[in-house]
Amino acid sequence: MDNYIKETIFKDYQKRYQDIVLLNENIKNLKISKKPYLIEFLGSCRSGKSTSIELIADVFRKNGFKVLLVDEEKVKETKKVNENRNQKMSVDSLNYTQRVIEEKFFLYDNFTQEDYDIIIFDRGINDEFIWLKTFGAESKEIEDYHQRLDYRYVDMLLILTCDIEISLKRKYLNSLSIMVNKWTNQETMQKYLDSLDEVFPYLEHHAKKIAQFDSSNVDKVDVALDLCNKIVENISNEEQ
Repeated sequence: MDNYIKETIFKDYQKRYQDIVLLNENIKNLKISKKPYLIEFLGSCRSGKSTSIELIADVFRKNGFKVLLVDEEKVKETKKVNENRNQKMSVDSLNYTQRVIEEKFFLYDNFTQEDYDIIIFDRGINDEFIWLKTFGAESKEIEDYHQRLDYRYVDMLLILTCDIEISLKRKYLNSLSIMVNKWTNQETMQKYLDSLDEVFPYLEHHAKKIAQFDSSNVDKVDVALDLCNKIVENISNEEQ
């Protein structure tokens, strides 16, 4: 079976096959003494975050690690807004972001006390700094949230970005809907990327390690592979 996978399935992807084999070997030998190891993904829409998170969580679980994924489905405010398009299109973006932050404080404080090897936050608290700036929050409000975060750090913050045109092609060319989205649109996405640069100093305060990746012209599996290798490398370095 292994030879069939290598020689037939990965016939045209031999380098990727070898990279995946090496990755799995490294994960099997990985030790995490300080648990849970906290990872947060943030970044522009359709940059490959969800796919990367799913693939990374899957490979760690299959190698014996206990992994918790805290995605947007666990955020009640987000889930409620996403269930009703009319409500989502009319919601006040800044007020919504403020409510989401309060809930994410609660989720962070609760989940980080649970017995997991790794916890992955899909758009955690740090991501909300960018949305606050995107939606016009005053500098004092952003500073207040920075002070409140205090000890709530993540071990690794992974930032994925993507060219806006490519992001929107990924969205609309893989959909049966061409309706304009409230936040996944050219104007908001540009504001988000600009805001990311402006609030980056805050992110540096709340993450032990930050890695950035531009996924514009990279296959989604290769994006996940590269990020997973960075996670393994960072955990290994901390254990030394």
